[in-house]
Amino acid sequence: MDQSQLQIYFKVIKLVWFIRKFKQYKAEFERENFPYFDPNEVNFPCMYAGTFNVSLSDAFDHNLFYWFFKNTNLDTAPLVVWMNGGPGSSGLFGLFIENGPIKVKRTGTTDDDFLVYLSPQGSWNDIADVVYLDQPVGTGFSYGRTYIDRMETGADHFVSFLTQFLQMYPEYQTREVYIAGESYGGKYLPHFTYKVERFNDQNSQLPKDKQKPKINLQGTFIGDPFVSPIRQRLSTYLVARGLNIVDNSNMAQIAALRKQCEETSSNDWDKSSDVCELAMDYIDSLAGGVSTYDASQFDYDWSILEQPVFDFLGNSKQKGKLYTALHIDKSYKSPIYESSSQNVYEAYAYEEMIDWTSFYDRALQRKMRLIIYAGEYDQRDGPLTQMQWMKDLSRLDLTGGVFFNQARKIYYIKDKNNDFQVGGYYRSDPVVGFTFLTIPKAGHFVPATQLDVTKQMLQDFFQNKALVCHKDKPTDCDTAPIMCEAMNQCNGNGQCSAIDGKCQCNQGFKGADCQVQAEMMKDGYQKRFQFNGTQWAYFVFDSNLQENQHYELNFIAQNMMDIYVSAGANSEPTQFKNDMQFNKLSQFALDSMSFPQIQKFTVAVRVNGIDFATNTYQQHSMWVSFNVKTMATYIYSEKMALTESNSDVQIEDELVFDQNPQFENHQEMNSEQNSTTSHQTTYFGIELPKIDMKYILALIVVVAVVYFKRQLKTQSPNSGIASVVSNSKQMNSGISNDSLLPISVDLKQSTPLQ
Repeated sequence: MDQSQLQIYFKVIKLVWFIRKFKQYKAEFERENFPYFDPNEVNFPCMYAGTFNVSLSDAFDHNLFYWFFKNTNLDTAPLVVWMNGGPGSSGLFGLFIENGPIKVKRTGTTDDDFLVYLSPQGSWNDIADVVYLDQPVGTGFSYGRTYIDRMETGADHFVSFLTQFLQMYPEYQTREVYIAGESYGGKYLPHFTYKVERFNDQNSQLPKDKQKPKINLQGTFIGDPFVSPIRQRLSTYLVARGLNIVDNSNMAQIAALRKQCEETSSNDWDKSSDVCELAMDYIDSLAGGVSTYDASQFDYDWSILEQPVFDFLGNSKQKGKLYTALHIDKSYKSPIYESSSQNVYEAYAYEEMIDWTSFYDRALQRKMRLIIYAGEYDQRDGPLTQMQWMKDLSRLDLTGGVFFNQARKIYYIKDKNNDFQVGGYYRSDPVVGFTFLTIPKAGHFVPATQLDVTKQMLQDFFQNKALVCHKDKPTDCDTAPIMCEAMNQCNGNGQCSAIDGKCQCNQGFKGADCQVQAEMMKDGYQKRFQFNGTQWAYFVFDSNLQENQHYELNFIAQNMMDIYVSAGANSEPTQFKNDMQFNKLSQFALDSMSFPQIQKFTVAVRVNGIDFATNTYQQHSMWVSFNVKTMATYIYSEKMALTESNSDVQIEDELVFDQNPQFENHQEMNSEQNSTTSHQTTYFGIELPKIDMKYILALIVVVAVVYFKRQLKTQSPNSGIASVVSNSKQMNSGISNDSLLPISVDLKQSTPLQ
């Protein structure tokens, strides 16, 4: 034989081996070989199981176990590969508890009382052929001589598994492939997605006779992903707080535990995982064992579901027969099955707390569709923990922020009675290929409680490559019109967007509904506001300051104020979103020296005037002033304030001027006046001694400041007002109330609610 004939011969031998192996698996996995299967069940699922050796070196003997379910009613069903998280959690948890076609339950209390039956709720196998994978090595039924400790190795193993699977089952080489999982899969799946696409690129560059089957990956479904560990662990209290599982009396302890998480992650990386779990452990203990995976249930609720599965796979009397049927009886691991491998978990410990956001960007860069879904009751990795890392995705910025600058849509699905049900709320960027779906009435393991929603989610992507509105009118899924209506169509003072449901207010109007006309700040602004009950006011500064200038904005109120500040004249500060906020103050001062990043601003002020206990709406006043000052005035104001509070402190004779040329020109000082030399000055025919001109200016400033301070003290409206001024050095440093002119106050009686 020549070389070409030898190559053909070996290819034929390899193909025959694959066919025989395929037939052997199919023949051996018959009903009579599968222990505990319901004898009353008419149908028996078409399934295959076994292992593929994915070793990067023969010495490691790394074998990944899979359990494959084929829908014989579908000719061209897409292939879905499912894995669970952990790291070290078996994919068979997903099979028996979440989305698989078979279930298991106990019929008694012995180690031989099990019943395996078809899922009455249906499964993902109704719409796809599904592979349940135990990975990495050591998880579930997978085994090897060593454990791996890096995600990159696990990604190489996954690619090897998929290519061997496509060779074993060649009909899937031309079908669409999707990968799916949850939890720690938030790290596995984007990394594997990226690795698959890199493999396809590199594989296509090889000579045809050396190429492996292309993996036709079309999308990745990631449930409740663990992506940004530190940020997500710092957010785990949010669900418990919202459900009142914890209240204000517990927040100081939670704050302390969050602090420990941040500092330990910075100082002692090896301990960060355990320390960052403490807040969840604390909440769990406070609530008597509420599940961190599903705050609508307790730990014992899940134990009822989990334990029969673990006992069936690991402790049943007929497990030897089961292992033979699964082609895993040759494994040398002890025990052969581990529902959650501590060894795998510990091997991955170094990478556990590393942020994996960058791999989402890498996958999106390669035009892969990523579908993130999360159950609202998940305390660990639910929707409330996800948005921070999503905002770091650079690929979402390339389309002008479309993903974030849109109103969410309602995801309606039809149930078995053909009635519409709310399946969730989502937003997506179809150009980038990124979708985020929040699913109600679900926790960490979404398919376990919302199977129909996840099936429809998969079906939408199989058919449309995107979530779709299942109502007759697609606009019925839009929430932007609802938002515009709630804002009264911007009260005629702006336009409401059909995309994001937000008002674009006309010049001078503020509030999400454009209801309030803002006060525009100019130098010398002073105004007294008279309120009844609780009222809001907005203040905007939109001018450019010179380098030697700064502004001061002052508030004094009879009742307590909450103040929300955002940089920029076009910003919209609220109690939910702002750059800075200050609560329960009766006096407040903002100046650009203390906050140089806020050169222009919008300030929203809420003044409380309701006594709910007595049903009284109070009449009260607020005084506001705004001034633009030069550096010289600012420095002397500070010195005068220091002198009045400390009588033994002497003011220096010299006034320091800003040496900015614009300031000097503004002061109209010629070169001779700017010099340090003195000159003779004559007033009313009297020759005065040599005096530097700057001392005269300084004296005028000092006299003016002292006069206005005394006037303010004698006529100040502070009488009867609670004086609450923050001691924050950052807030008050360099801030003077000298510019607030005295305004007489006419305190009116409170008006009771009729």
